[in-house]
Amino acid sequence: MRRKAAIIGGIAALVVVQLLILSGYAVVLLRTELATIPSAETSSRLSPFLEFGRTVDRWVSAFYKGPTPEETLPQYALDISPDQWGRLLQSLPTPETAFNEDLAPWVPAVFSAEGKQWEVHVRVHGETPAHWLWPKKSYEVRFADDAPFHGMRQLQLLLPEEREWVNDLLRMRRSRMMGLVHPEVSFIDLHLNGRGPMIYLSSEGWSEDSAKRQGRGGDVALYRISLQGAGSESLPDAAYWERSGSSEVRASDDALGLLIELSRPGAETDPDYLTKLSQVMDLDRLSSYMALRLLMGNPVARADEMRLLYRSVNGRFEPVPWNIALSEPRSILAPAGIPLLDAASRVPALRSRAQAQLQEYLQIEASTDLQSFQTTRRNIEAPFYSDQWKLPSNRIVRNALNTQQDLLKKSLDAIRAQLASAEVLINERIPAEESEVLLVIDANARGPVAGLLSSITFPPRYAEILSSGQIHVFRDTGDGVYGEGDLPIPMIASGSTLQFLEGQERLLWPGNPAVTSEGELLRPPHRRHRFFLVGTPAMPRITMDALPLPVGIGNAVTGGDGQVLGTALVDDRVYGTILPLQMKRPEFLSRNPQFTAQGSSGVLLKGSVTLEGTIAIPTGISLHVAPGTQMRMGSGAILLSYGSVTMLGEEALPIRILPAKEGVTWGTIAVIDASEPSDLHFVTVVGGRGGRAGGKKLPGSITLAGSPGSITNVTVDHAEGDSAIALSQIFVDMRDTVIRGSAGRGVLVESALAGRMESVAVSTSSGHAIDLRGSPIVIRNVVVEGSSSACIHVADRSAPLIEDSRLQGCAVGILSEDGGHVVAKNVTLVGNQIGFSAGGGSPAFGPGSIVANGTVFVDNGEEMQEESGGVVAVE
Repeated sequence: MRRKAAIIGGIAALVVVQLLILSGYAVVLLRTELATIPSAETSSRLSPFLEFGRTVDRWVSAFYKGPTPEETLPQYALDISPDQWGRLLQSLPTPETAFNEDLAPWVPAVFSAEGKQWEVHVRVHGETPAHWLWPKKSYEVRFADDAPFHGMRQLQLLLPEEREWVNDLLRMRRSRMMGLVHPEVSFIDLHLNGRGPMIYLSSEGWSEDSAKRQGRGGDVALYRISLQGAGSESLPDAAYWERSGSSEVRASDDALGLLIELSRPGAETDPDYLTKLSQVMDLDRLSSYMALRLLMGNPVARADEMRLLYRSVNGRFEPVPWNIALSEPRSILAPAGIPLLDAASRVPALRSRAQAQLQEYLQIEASTDLQSFQTTRRNIEAPFYSDQWKLPSNRIVRNALNTQQDLLKKSLDAIRAQLASAEVLINERIPAEESEVLLVIDANARGPVAGLLSSITFPPRYAEILSSGQIHVFRDTGDGVYGEGDLPIPMIASGSTLQFLEGQERLLWPGNPAVTSEGELLRPPHRRHRFFLVGTPAMPRITMDALPLPVGIGNAVTGGDGQVLGTALVDDRVYGTILPLQMKRPEFLSRNPQFTAQGSSGVLLKGSVTLEGTIAIPTGISLHVAPGTQMRMGSGAILLSYGSVTMLGEEALPIRILPAKEGVTWGTIAVIDASEPSDLHFVTVVGGRGGRAGGKKLPGSITLAGSPGSITNVTVDHAEGDSAIALSQIFVDMRDTVIRGSAGRGVLVESALAGRMESVAVSTSSGHAIDLRGSPIVIRNVVVEGSSSACIHVADRSAPLIEDSRLQGCAVGILSEDGGHVVAKNVTLVGNQIGFSAGGGSPAFGPGSIVANGTVFVDNGEEMQEESGGVVAVE
């Protein structure tokens, strides 16, 4: 008997286990579309699991109740006669064919609400197949002109799941708070031919009357991006904007033409851009629209996202939010994908205004956003669960509302964090020659919002000097040297601190980010702002023990503190300085016919060009190199730029920098003290030995010195000089870069303020593969294979974090000396003579140290070595 019971119990347990396994498979595959499963055989095998899971999901829907609503949803009814209902259904296409909404028939019906009835016409709404494919469909209701419903002549009854659930109500509330025209939206309870309840999203259809009800008097017309414009990858043309709706009002051809002109790439560089834009656009509402998009997570624009409302009374447009969905928050600097909006957002005044509006909204309305969402959810959740006609199960409804509520909180937190981030890197330079200029301060703003120069603090012994007005601060107007046109900054002395007062002279605008041709954000912006500390003739130099001076940075948007990412002191008496070349663009072009004019102040290289000798591009002139360009460098050739250099190649069209012919040794591509950031993307370099200019050494085939910039997807082969890539006095941003066969070092980083080196591969270098001096950067996912010196050399008080990297075949894996302090995490050391080595150094720096955890040692001659007071600690 006991044996029989044990057998029966075992069988029962086996059945339970199998049911649990089947349920688990069903839950995992619950929302899997069979069409996405590549094998028909696999699809047919999975189908029972899916159907079982969906059946279980439907069965448990009865257990979802939801909170008791605070308010009852408006009750609407729609009654359509059986023959007209059949006509409506017969007009619908099969799932395999497209739905032409314009050909869908309007059928008569009776609309009931608030104890009244309206004779209306109804048709199926066909924005996407989900709106008409399933039993519960979306509809458009058209009222008679003389009998509107709450002033509305057209009403859309939409499936909430196809409109991102609560998204439209959130957008309507935010649009209203920012003074933008918006459709009225609400959740309603609909009974269709007696069937219900059905929960719908009721949305007002566009009409001129809806704009007038929101205070837009006069004749108006709505413009939208045409299908031709939305689907075209070319530049905006005359057919980009088209009129929508029944209004007879038209914008003038001149206004539309100017709108197109202002949408073209680079249009914002025109000094009169803002003036021209104000002629055709309401700038207050444009900045509000920009703020709204940022508040919604700055999503990549949909083709039908934006409309423009044209008002004949002032002859200007204003943007109308149309189809913006709350999304995972992107950078507030990322482009929208709408040419007009992207050009306008690169204008400092407009972007700053939008960010200020965004900050104001967060301070006043953000908490109300969350409360409004929660109130709406309490009012709709239980009715949603009782809607038996909807396609999603109650579990899916609950999860979708949870997800959207979490996304709302996440987006608000992410936007606050970005607006609070005014990051600045400080370089303080001691002039090479004694003059009235005591110190040069370069504030490198990198955003995402603008900073403010708020204070400079001296040692206490300077208090009397400051109070007597012997030191003044001037802002450089752009030529890089102190002169008559530089702007004095209003300030007061408070003890040993200079406090800067209100004024645009102290604004640290971060500039614009670099993006690829696809609109991908390559790097945050960088822009250098130079200030001169000028003393009276009797004022002695600032002593070395007082330097660097602490510089206070404020946040121009929040009014709080900014972030100083790092401060470096550069003594030009030791290193020398290069005075920027003073030359206008026409003269430069006449001397260098390989270049052509680009925009208002740039020069362009394209095609196949040969460069000989030393070519210096003056300050204020930016260099652009077109994708696919081949730059052939003559013997000893140096291209030296005092302005930004933009080399945005493409994967299929890289920019190539090559010797003019086999056996030729050329010099360097160098960017020196440029205020605007440079970008090298998909660039291939062969050779280069560095060079000298103005008595200053330029050690790399690629050299960036005191010039912010980004290096991504760059390959340097067979560099013949000191270093393949040399970076100094900048924020390091190097990613996805390959260096092979360098005669000296692979990468040299000196006096970097901060930054990262990620996914970089260096192979067979004769010097240190990566050499850090005075640079506290992050090195991540780096691969080094073969160096006769160290894979990574750390000196001069560098304090890097090195993680998730593989260092192989070097004399030393990581060598730390002269005050270098390394933190290494998850580093793999393979086949090195010595894995970790910490050595001594000069009295000024002291010995080095290495602290490591997660290290893997494989076939190294010696795992660790400590010399002259150096310390290696492996956990």
